[in-house]
Amino acid sequence: MGLAIFSFTGTAEQLIIASRGDADTLDPHMRNEIWTMSIQDHFNECLVTFSSDGAVIPKLAEAWSFIDDETWEFNLRQGVVFHNGEIFNADVVVYNIERIRNNPMSQFKAYVDPIVEVEIVDDYTVRFKTNGPLPTLPNFLCSCSMVPPLYTEEHGDEYFASHPIGTGPYQLVEWVKDDHMTLHVNENYWGELPTYDEVIFRPIPVGATRVAALLSGEVDVIEAVPVFDISRVEAAEGIRVERRPSLRVIFLLFDVGRAMGGEAPDNSPGVAAGEPNPVADVRVRQAIYHAINIEDIRDYVMEGSSYPWSQPMPDVILGYNPEVERLPYDLDLARQLLAEAGYADGFKIRLDCPNDRYINDQEIAEAISGQLAEIGIEVEVNAVPKAVFFPQVFTGRTTSFSLSGWAEPSMDAGGLLSINFSSEGEFNNGFYRNEDVDRLIAEALVTMDLEARESLYQEVVKIIMDDVAWIPVHLQENVFGVSDGIVWSPRFDERIHAFDMSN
Repeated sequence: MGLAIFSFTGTAEQLIIASRGDADTLDPHMRNEIWTMSIQDHFNECLVTFSSDGAVIPKLAEAWSFIDDETWEFNLRQGVVFHNGEIFNADVVVYNIERIRNNPMSQFKAYVDPIVEVEIVDDYTVRFKTNGPLPTLPNFLCSCSMVPPLYTEEHGDEYFASHPIGTGPYQLVEWVKDDHMTLHVNENYWGELPTYDEVIFRPIPVGATRVAALLSGEVDVIEAVPVFDISRVEAAEGIRVERRPSLRVIFLLFDVGRAMGGEAPDNSPGVAAGEPNPVADVRVRQAIYHAINIEDIRDYVMEGSSYPWSQPMPDVILGYNPEVERLPYDLDLARQLLAEAGYADGFKIRLDCPNDRYINDQEIAEAISGQLAEIGIEVEVNAVPKAVFFPQVFTGRTTSFSLSGWAEPSMDAGGLLSINFSSEGEFNNGFYRNEDVDRLIAEALVTMDLEARESLYQEVVKIIMDDVAWIPVHLQENVFGVSDGIVWSPRFDERIHAFDMSN
């Protein structure tokens, strides 16, 4: 059924964007998923946002500063109105923080949980009181959109999910789920009006069909050009390919806990029953690292569309350590390390991976399986749908060796490191434990000085990579097909914003 919100006739400039899928909801507090948020960004706005290069910049707040270690002050933009005429002010901020915190369906609670109070100083000044030093509050608030209190309370969550009202540069005209979404420019927008009066989003799940729509001129921009179609799009007249390294690191995860104070050393999932867990030995993990020919994976599996990587975060994230390098491809050294660890004849292990989540995920796993055979490791690739894989790895933790990915949306390494590498981390699915890592992460998370916090993060990165807690494979590349008449450079975070495009 089509959902019409506003009625407009005629457009001076129209833009059609094709994506892999539709938004899950248009309520910005309910679903923490990149494409859903990318569409919502056209009509909903936060106090602050990330620039195209990952810096925190003003949006509905003009300036901010910390008053003391537990207090941040934000000065709000005046003269902003929602699409329905409601005024944006400090009361709106209080309402939204509480809605995010208290709504049982909200997936953004973690961003506001450290906030103990939002104090109204005046109509356009608020102070956030936190339960301890929180240097990353501005980063967190980049994920907290503002909705109009009166409209939201009057209509309820279910209605708002398909009839959004925000302060953004576009308003929703019609949404036919999984078919199209039509937006029209908000003529009363507080900022610079975008070039395109009308924007249409079309979900086209099949990559080849998306490419065909671009080549035929049915659409102007497509996301996720399949790697095997990149050369065809590049060769087409009137169309270009835009590439950008993503935030997402593809990596190999090991069950290392059985060597570092975790569970019993035997019967690790994916290892033959009764056999010791080979990847619990750091020398085995080093051997696997040395046996991976990352250039071959880039050239032949990814068709050149990836960036061999050395650590769990990209270089745009605070905490990236430029001194950490990949271990070199060296089969002789890999065999020597296996022999020293007692596995001169190799061993058998299962490599778990999704087959529908990351670009060529199963193909990457199969390539790694073939490479590890060169040093005597017999790898059984267990490729399953993401609906099976993620509960297996993140809930049941029934894996010894898996291929996965991580993108850190906050642009600060604190979340990634604490969740994945601290002893009690929610996603520490390898049972990694290191007292120095725990101490450094805890210190960094409450360090307000940016340079000092970055230095602490970099120490952590050096330790975990020396321990080979993960083996980074590569950064995924975001690849877009764009009509030549459109002026646009992709963002770092996979989001596509029509208001960043011009002609």
